[in-house]
Amino acid sequence: MSSSIPAAIGAKIAFPEREVVAIIGDMGFQGCMAELITAKENNLNILVVLLEDGVQHILRLFQMTYHKSDFSTNVYPIDYSALVTSLGIKSDFSGKSRGNGLQS
Repeated sequence: MSSSIPAAIGAKIAFPEREVVAIIGDMGFQGCMAELITAKENNLNILVVLLEDGVQHILRLFQMTYHKSDFSTNVYPIDYSALVTSLGIKSDFSGKSRGNGLQS
């Protein structure tokens, strides 16, 4: 969790000529969104695909399996497009409902 953006940054540094894509869920993104500043400061062009569904699925599955109820598994909704735009990063909204596509 929260490792695909840092991994994409490392891949882009190691192989600057390659296209690099990070696929990440909304909770993982919230855990490492500050890494986008690193990408921006170093002019690393990575594509971030954000899958926003508002829930921590693994945690919810674990809780439902072992406790028959879930608690604290919803992801706080934020305006991801506004967030990355405030960093000077291009944001391309695509999809339905809460989904966003982000590119730094």
